[in-house]
Amino acid sequence: MNRSKLLFVLVAMLALNPFSAQKTETVKGQIAINSPLRQIQYMATSVRYSYGLTAAKLNSSKNWSTQPGTSHQAALGWAYSLSNTIGADVQLSYESHAVSYRNQGVLIKTGYKGFGVEIGAKKFIPQRWDNTFFIRAAFGYNFGLSPAEGASADYFSHSGNTASSATYAMPEVGYQFRVSNQHLIDVSCFYHYGFRSPATTNLLYIDPINPSNNESAVGTYNGRFLGFSVKYSYLFWGSKKLTGVRKGPTDKF
Repeated sequence: MNRSKLLFVLVAMLALNPFSAQKTETVKGQIAINSPLRQIQYMATSVRYSYGLTAAKLNSSKNWSTQPGTSHQAALGWAYSLSNTIGADVQLSYESHAVSYRNQGVLIKTGYKGFGVEIGAKKFIPQRWDNTFFIRAAFGYNFGLSPAEGASADYFSHSGNTASSATYAMPEVGYQFRVSNQHLIDVSCFYHYGFRSPATTNLLYIDPINPSNNESAVGTYNGRFLGFSVKYSYLFWGSKKLTGVRKGPTDKF
């Protein structure tokens, strides 16, 4: 009888051990996430929106003119950060860009759209407990580009052409806010530097009286513009198994 009881106890311990280990690990992870970011390493998922002011260059000196346009980008990403010192991230985005062209008082809005993959590296300066400034350097690759045609008008026509892909670099400066234990918000300014033209637009004004007065032009996007972004991050994993983490200044700024 005693042997049966002992066997039952051993079997029960073996059966409950994985659950206990998993529960302990979950508790440890939650404790880590609740700790100051300066003391932990963590992983997070993110949602980002970026807005920029873009422009195109015209090759015509006649009556065609261009006005600054806008760039919009929405991205989903994953990030890793080490004790609020350095970090890395990957983002998948969808973006659209548009500028306006004018001739004879008529305004035509056109541009391009596509997808992108971006890899970034982050450095926090100074290394505070939670809220702090950061600098970020990113490299991106755009693909699936296509024209985003606007509405046409009488005596005007336009068509767009896009490259199969484009690459860019993006330096960025911002500030990280820790809203609560698992929620972060980054606010930043950036410069989007395109290495090649992602798209062009062919423009044509047709004079209804004298065809010799027809005016054509080509607008070229260089993929270079200033902008700002807001990013929300959700911490889903954290660990305090770090060594050599020194004390840093407080978040009082």
